[in-house]
Amino acid sequence: MKKIISSILCISLLASIFCVPVSATTEEIGSSDISGFINGINELTQKYDADKDFEVTSDNIQSESISDDASLYYSASSVSENETDDVPELDFQTCRLIVQSDIDFNNYGAVEVVSGFKNFHILQYNTEDDTKNAYKNLLNDPYIVSIDIDAVISVDSVETTSATSEETTYTQEDFYNCWSLNATGMDKVLEYYNDKQFPEIIVGVIDSGVNYNHELFEGRLIRTHFNSSGEDDPNDEYDKSGHGTAVTSCIVKTTPSNVKIANYRIFNSKGKASESALCAGFLKAIDDGMKILNASIGFGADGAAFQLAVLKYAEDNNAFIICGAGNGASNIDVSFAANYINTSDDVCSVGASTKQNLPAYFTNYGKRVDIVAPGLDVVSADKDGSYSLFSGTSASTPYMTGVFTTLTCVYPDLSTEEKMRMIKASSTEISEPYIKYCFETGVIDCLALFNFEKLKPVEISLDAGVYEGPVTVELFAEEGYEIYYTMDQTYPSPTNG
Repeated sequence: MKKIISSILCISLLASIFCVPVSATTEEIGSSDISGFINGINELTQKYDADKDFEVTSDNIQSESISDDASLYYSASSVSENETDDVPELDFQTCRLIVQSDIDFNNYGAVEVVSGFKNFHILQYNTEDDTKNAYKNLLNDPYIVSIDIDAVISVDSVETTSATSEETTYTQEDFYNCWSLNATGMDKVLEYYNDKQFPEIIVGVIDSGVNYNHELFEGRLIRTHFNSSGEDDPNDEYDKSGHGTAVTSCIVKTTPSNVKIANYRIFNSKGKASESALCAGFLKAIDDGMKILNASIGFGADGAAFQLAVLKYAEDNNAFIICGAGNGASNIDVSFAANYINTSDDVCSVGASTKQNLPAYFTNYGKRVDIVAPGLDVVSADKDGSYSLFSGTSASTPYMTGVFTTLTCVYPDLSTEEKMRMIKASSTEISEPYIKYCFETGVIDCLALFNFEKLKPVEISLDAGVYEGPVTVELFAEEGYEIYYTMDQTYPSPTNG
């Protein structure tokens, strides 16, 4: 397994004599253990974020958006003193900074501090000006390993179609007959394995929570009572956004009934969260023992030290993270998340495909996208208890999570690396010659992955070409088989063929 090698600057104990201690008026609400650190972050978000109307701008870290590669990170060790006279125009709306230091330091007026994970300290300030001034001063502190803004992140921005629209109403039958299952053959796989007895596997979902009262989730959820969004009851993961409910339903759709889902709410009702809330969700899920984590969100800041440390913590605890490649139609080979993915076998990046098994128009691409899965107009559950269409790598990510988890049920002794090799090797090559070179592998193919026999291709009486006037076309298949076809380039099935 590839590992990240970090270079650490050792400082003599004598150097600590010159360090200014933390202000005596600062309230320390965290503790040295991870549980206390997580609880401290949750207390900060509850106390300071509940009444804030966060906005995601082009300067913010955005998950699943066109700004996935936006950079907000400044390393104190790489910025000289004369470069810090003008603080860059960054977004301080959370009034929080994330600082890494293994010795006491001057926090320049933080009203509260949460500490306890890998020498990270979450500094809370009263105003944005206070935060900006502290940021400027901390950049000049030689004992600060890293300093990062606790930036606002957001769920993806791909439009979905609500079931309440006048045009279409979707049902549970539509949900289970969705093209995504048939196009990849996952419907045949689940039909075969649904009556098999597998041990329980729990998948952790880091998102906006879940509507645990939805009919679809009966017997499929493990309550976490975790909510770091700063909104509503901190012990209730009920979904007010809808994103987490849709994501969870896509995992239910692609797994047998022994698979349960544990939801960790980090996003508020508007689909916004802070970086610290995101990382608290990951830390809680990892400490709860989750070995498969779905994060239908991207990791935004280029080199954000806190995010890197959390991802490394997941790797050290054998937790496999499946995340979205993003919806910016951009090359992610140069982004932070992909750079981490390229150094770790414990993070998977998922692109989105269409009914034609081609990459969706919005999906990010690059050689560091590990696999492509259905992600356009996928029928999913929604927060209102009904069903609607769901699009984005937020939809393709849980599809991959479900397939990976089902593969784990069938082959429990295989390593993560072995299962990923199987998924990539069995994928269907992207047919468009100018597109396939933009991806490391192709579209997920569940029939090939689970060694199910594929139907032989249909023989056609005419050669491919352009014909004028009426023509007669004959289709031939082996005896005992039925032929389904469509005229609109969609994947043919018994429901639409």
